[in-house]
Formats: sequence, C-alpha cells, structure tokens
Amino acid sequence: MLSSRTSVLFTVAILLLLPPSTASASVRLSQEISDLCKSILVAGGLRPSPFQLSPMDPDYIGERNGKARKSRKPVKYYGRSERRQLQITFADGAAKLLSGKKIYGCYLYVADRIGRIFILKGDWLHHHSSAIAGGPAACAGQVCFNDDQKISYLDRDSGHYSPSVKQFRRFTAWLGELGADLTSAVLHEDLVGAFDFF
Repeated sequence: MLSSRTSVLFTVAILLLLPPSTASASVRLSQEISDLCKSILVAGGLRPSPFQLSPMDPDYIGERNGKARKSRKPVKYYGRSERRQLQITFADGAAKLLSGKKIYGCYLYVADRIGRIFILKGDWLHHHSSAIAGGPAACAGQVCFNDDQKISYLDRDSGHYSPSVKQFRRFTAWLGELGADLTSAVLHEDLVGAFDFF
C-alpha cells in the first residue's frame, strides 16, 4: 500500500504527464493539482486544516438516499468534476464562478476543509452538504451578490453545519485573504439569516 506522500507524488506525476491543450487548461490543471495535494495532505493528517471544521449534523446522515432523520427526500451530492462548476474565486473584489457563469442574487455557500468555496441555489434537492458530499465544512450559510458580483450579504445560517461565530469570523477573514471586497457587505453573525430559501 502506498503512503499518503507517495500517493500525492504519484498523482502529481501522472497529472503533469497529461499534455494541456491550451494555456487556460494548463492553469486549470495547476489549480487542480494544488487542490488535490492540499486535500490529500489534510485528509491524510499530514497537514492540519487551516480552519476549525464542523461535521454535518448526524440527523442528516443518509440524506443522499432519502434516509436521514431530518431529510426524507434524496439530496444531490456533487462529484469532483461537478463540484468545480460551483467553485468561486475572487478578482478585483468580485466573485467569479470557475464555470464562467455570471453570479447575481442569493445562494447557499459552503467552504470545505481547505477553504475552497462553493455556491449553489438551495432547494429540497440541493443543501449545503451537496457541494461537499456531506464532508466537514469550514463554514456554511447564505450569500448574496450585487450587480458587480461583489458580496452584499453573508451569514452562517446552516442547519447542516451550524458554524460558530468564531468559524464565521475566520471565514470572513479568509474571504479578505482571497481578495473579496466586503466593504459594503452586511455580515450577519446571528445563526438565523435574513433570507429563507425554503
């Protein structure tokens, strides 16, 4: 059996052998390698997560199959390639989806163990847990974006993860590190947010 470090090095070597077809594919491949390495190192215990993580509420375990205590309908869990379509980054203070789609309005958000941020429209099929397949979260809640794709509202309202005020503050600091402009954003630390998706 390969050690975690050997697995990381082997995976990176394989990915580097794949010829990128364009410059953007090369950048995307580099980001995927970086994300994969971080995930493996954190999950393997070789590097601690930079965040305090919240596990999913046990009452939601089994929700993917509609067998959770709090969720009797099946919930969509995204795979790795689907998840990248939900991931956001920041440039000049504004958010952008890796998929290239314009961001406007309100969404559920969740940050994973290495700080990747995913947004999705919430409904009975899509919950905070959907984007990270029920894994632990650094923070989760609701986020709204204005016409300039800058965050206008952010809270920590998630029944699946119930992030603490400390986690929320660490997450907002992380957003600043990523380049998000929060100067005009309403940061709602109370657990119950102003927006309701259901």
